[in-house]
Parts: sequence; structure tokens; C-alpha cells
Amino acid sequence: MLVLGSVNKNHGVIFDKFALMEHVMQFKKDPVSGDSLQLSDLIELKMDRAEEGGGGGRFGWQCPVLCKKFTDYSKVVAIMSKNETVAHVLSYEALLELNYKANNMENLITGEPFSKKDVVWLQDPDNQKLCQLRDITNFDHIRNMRKNNASRMTSGENKNIRHSVTASRVMNKIKSSRNKSENNEENGTKRGSIHETEEDWESKGKRLKIFSEVSSNSSARLKSTVGLTSTVMASVELSEEPSAKEKLEIRFEAMRKLKKKVRTHG
Repeated sequence: MLVLGSVNKNHGVIFDKFALMEHVMQFKKDPVSGDSLQLSDLIELKMDRAEEGGGGGRFGWQCPVLCKKFTDYSKVVAIMSKNETVAHVLSYEALLELNYKANNMENLITGEPFSKKDVVWLQDPDNQKLCQLRDITNFDHIRNMRKNNASRMTSGENKNIRHSVTASRVMNKIKSSRNKSENNEENGTKRGSIHETEEDWESKGKRLKIFSEVSSNSSARLKSTVGLTSTVMASVELSEEPSAKEKLEIRFEAMRKLKKKVRTHG
């Protein structure tokens, strides 16, 4: 059974009766606008079913006057009864041709007199405002749900969520990696980072000293030697003080060759 749960300025939204009743009993609010709503405010819709071909119990809805099936492009209205507890659904085409143009303001289904203020629009593809009203993403309870979820994520309430074993392992690895990264940033360096100074590397025992400066004079020669067991690399002579980038290139080239020699002897 279908009902009107939200009527605003002669625009209405259709709901399944039992789904809407559950929402209203829990929140006491209109799911579309967020306004106060009671079960007694729900309006029952009288609609004509149209059996679809092919069997299988499939059906749709149609205008009870013109017997035309409603589609996504149909203009559909409902005429409220005087007690405002029931509304009869028909096509706008029938209302326009047989009521407005014929100057006949009687309900085509019940014969009850009505006025234009008793007409509620249910569907009109040309009315952007009504289309937005019927869009579930614009419903008040959906917007509040998104806000609450965002608040839980930022406040850390999602810690109570139970994950599978695989998901837990992945989350733990991510957390561990994040903690290591934060610790390295607090220390000002990262392992293997090119931002570490030569003194940092030597103090941590990460490598042998490969630079020995003979003189601070710009014309002095810089000799670089690295020893490993019986293998000694040839010295590199530069005509002037190398730049920081050149030092790094020499350092990485020496380390690469050392690593290759270790693998060869191993």
C-alpha cells in the first residue's frame, strides 16, 4: 500500500506505507523535509493497477480514467478528499482535459467536488523543483546520516567496528607503517633518506666513511677510498671541491659496487 508522507506546496512524495510508518514511529519526522510528522498525517493513495503482459504477476500503475499506464515521463497528480485522509491518483492529462478545460470541478472517480488547492503533484518531469524533492539523496534523514557518519569517522567512533581477520591484518600494517613514518618525521630523518648527513650515517654505523677532505682550500684535491676485505676501490681525484649532488652520486655509486662485491663473494 502506498501513502503520501510529505506534502509541501501541492508537491508530494510517495512512500511504501509500512516503511514510512516505521520511520515515523522512530523519528516522528518527515523523511523528506525533517518536519514533524505523525501517523495520523499519512494520506492513503488510491491507485489503479495495470497488469503487464507476459504473466508472472508483474504489474504497474495506470490512470483509472484514461487507462494509460504511467511511465517515468508521465505527469501524475492526486486529488485529495475532503477529510484529507485519502487521495485518488490519475494522470494530469485527464485532469486538464476533463476537469479544467471542461470547467468541471468534480472528482472524476468519486464525483466529489474539489478545488485546485486539493490537487497534489506526484510526478512532473518538467518540474525541476519536484524532481529534486523526490530525489532520495536530498531527503533530510539521508543528509543527517551522511553528517553522522562523517562525525563518527573524525571522532574515532569507528574503532568499535569489527573487522574480519584479513581486514584486521591490513589495518594493523597500515597503522604500523603510519607510526614508523611519524616517528621518522619527528626525528627529522628517514632511513636511507638522502637528507641525512654523512655524520649521521657514520654515528649510526650505517656505512664506512668514503670522503676524507685533505684541505678546505678550493684548489685542494679530494680523495675517496673504500676498503672491503682484500678489495680496494681506486681513489677518485677531483680538481675542486665537489658539490653536494656530486658527493651523493659518488656515495651511492660506491655503495652499489660494495653491494655487488658482497654478493659475488657470498
